[in-house]
Amino acid sequence: MTDAPVAMRFDRFAKYRPDHVAAARATVSEQVCPFLDGPDEDALAAQAYSSLGGGHDARLGWYQGLYAGHAIERGHRNEGSSGGLTSWLLAELLNRKMVTGVIHVRPIVESGKPRFAYTVSTSTDMVTANAKTRYYPVEMSQVMAQVRATPGRYVFVGVPCYVKAVRRLMRADPILKERIVYAVSLFCGHMKSGRFAESLAWQMGSQPDDWKTVDFRRKLADRPASSYGFAVQPHGGGAEVVMPMGQLEGYDWGMGVFRLSACDYCDDVVGETADASFGDAWLPAYVNDSAGTSLVIVRHPELQQLFVEARHEGRISLDDSNVDDMVKSQDASFRHRRIGLAYRLWLKDKRGQWRPTKRVQAEASHVVAVYRLIFRYRMFMSWSSHLVFGVARNMKMLWVYTVYVRVLARLNKSLVRLSRSPRFSRRA
Repeated sequence: MTDAPVAMRFDRFAKYRPDHVAAARATVSEQVCPFLDGPDEDALAAQAYSSLGGGHDARLGWYQGLYAGHAIERGHRNEGSSGGLTSWLLAELLNRKMVTGVIHVRPIVESGKPRFAYTVSTSTDMVTANAKTRYYPVEMSQVMAQVRATPGRYVFVGVPCYVKAVRRLMRADPILKERIVYAVSLFCGHMKSGRFAESLAWQMGSQPDDWKTVDFRRKLADRPASSYGFAVQPHGGGAEVVMPMGQLEGYDWGMGVFRLSACDYCDDVVGETADASFGDAWLPAYVNDSAGTSLVIVRHPELQQLFVEARHEGRISLDDSNVDDMVKSQDASFRHRRIGLAYRLWLKDKRGQWRPTKRVQAEASHVVAVYRLIFRYRMFMSWSSHLVFGVARNMKMLWVYTVYVRVLARLNKSLVRLSRSPRFSRRA
């Protein structure tokens, strides 16, 4: 097996694919891909954290501390998607010279595709400029080549499957193993294709290929943190347009429009292989604060010490949290990644199709009929949204997509209401 790099290209649905599947399987990527056989999240996390003590939960993985809070210093909270604690930690690592670079995602303001890419930030100002959650696919071959060519200490930031891929890459590449000293994960419901950003921008007056930048998580004053906005900056110096996400078709995360198919076969919600994981505090005690609140799972003792010291010094606000609240904040994602995943694996087995080996066991008996219908319907919504949006783009008729998604949303809500009726009250 050769270690030659695999070129990744956008396909017609604005998703990354290797140029040649046969070539990809002949490279080190076979050891690295988080959906191919190899050490899973349990094995990778146990190797890193099981000897450190602390707690363990089957859904959260290992942990030294569980917290909810926000950054106080330097305006990280205002610039971040939730409480700003991700950016705060990255800046703290740089300021203390514990790392020399932060590997995370930046926007690309030039025309063309992709619109976001991995970069290395080497200052706190760069970290702040590249803050925010990006609901957009990215690949990391170029930035990993940069890290291999540039000695230093790095912290990697990504969603759970990206962190898992980096952990597996580090096992195959001693240079990266030496240089990537920390990994940070964001909680993840699922990844979107590039069509998601295009569909939202188009609804706000910018053609799918004619916008400069977007902000997926613009905070809106006097609204709950979960009611955030979407902002688009048109090309040509036009005024930025901001609209509440709830007013746009396809905004409902539970529908899964433009979801990547791999996300239907992932069982890691919180980034169990990361040294620290961050998510939104979608909890009654915090959700009404429009400034945003972060949930934090800390696994690495050195990072745990940073949080403890900063709380004592009043530089961050931090409440102790617990497993139940962490899980409750991501209830829908765990239901999709555990109960729904078991059923989707069963479907694959029933049809005799290949599917990845997962920690969740294939099963159907635990799912009542209405939930089977919901899980199947949401898979249909994901792939059909790509097809219909493609037709709308080609015809230059936005309404083709918006009307279709509106119909999908109504049926989805009807199924959800049906699942909550006493007749179908039994859950897995």
